[in-house]
This record gives sequence, structure tokens and C-alpha cells, in this order.
Amino acid sequence: MKKLLLLTCVLILSFGGTLFAQEEFPNGELAETQDFIVWKDMPWSLGANYEMGMNTRNAGENFASSFGVSVDRYLGTPLAAFGILVNMHNNAADVTATEMLLNFRINAPLSGSISLFTQFGFGAFLYREEDREKDTYTMNFLAGCRIYFMNGFLKGFYLEPYVRTGYPFLFSGGIAAGHWFNF
Repeated sequence: MKKLLLLTCVLILSFGGTLFAQEEFPNGELAETQDFIVWKDMPWSLGANYEMGMNTRNAGENFASSFGVSVDRYLGTPLAAFGILVNMHNNAADVTATEMLLNFRINAPLSGSISLFTQFGFGAFLYREEDREKDTYTMNFLAGCRIYFMNGFLKGFYLEPYVRTGYPFLFSGGIAAGHWFNF
């Protein structure tokens, strides 16, 4: 599992560096111009998340942490996106579970740089802890707000606080950060 964690970190850093280099916007325009629209001109995003959730078996522990990566793409409109999320849950010593979800997101744009969203995900959950193994399905319902940084040092990045509920866990909250881009 440590090799999987290392590989994930290397991929995030590799792709993140490549994406960060794409500071020039279509036609050499800057994001401050009125013609630039994130969902239309830069529909892809790659992000990493950290969350604390009620997904622990130990009654003495209230929360366990997890981290993950996600890729999503707007579906030709600012109102819908489709993506993939991979989360790795841990008990502070080992990775105890991995979940892989396909997500469908509905957005409610408040402005060109802020949107509220709800998201439904469905996928696989692989649990490995203390010689216990259980593979099952997972699903979640997530709600949050995505804030796009349109200028300054963080131009091209987003920040996304969220809460989620689902199966096989009850509740978690987290924050995601990433970069939006186009191929």
C-alpha cells in the first residue's frame, strides 16, 4: 500500500506541474477578460482532496482521515460535469480502504468564479485492515462550493470545501484543491 501511496503522490506532482505550466489562456488572453469562461475554455480539472470522516470501526475514534485524487470534465454546459474520484482511507498508520467512484455533478453557478454543486457517485470499495478483507460497492452524495481563482498567483486553480454522506461510511467533510485546464 505504501507503494500505491507513493505512486499516487508522484502522479499528482507530475501532472500538477505540467498543468501549472499552462498559464496562457486561449488566444493568449488572460482570465480577466470578459470572453473567458472556465467551463467552456478550460473544461477539465485535476484535483487532490483531504477529508475527515466517520468511517472508523473503533468507537474511541470519532473521525478517520482520507486523501484522494479526482479528474472531472464539464459536459458542454456549466450545469453538469462527469468525473472519477479515488480516495484512500487510513487509520494514521496504514491505508485501510480504497474507494473508486464515477461521479455525476450538477452545478449552480453563482458567478464566473463560484458555483455550488451536488454530486452523486457510485463505485467500488476495497477494505483491508487487521487481516479483514471486504470488497463491496460504495456510493456517495456530496455537496459543496467550487471557487475558481481567476487572477493573481493562484490563477488557474480552484478550492472546494464539501460535505458528503454515503455507504459504507456515514459522514465526512473535506477540502479539495486542483487545477483547471484544457487539452
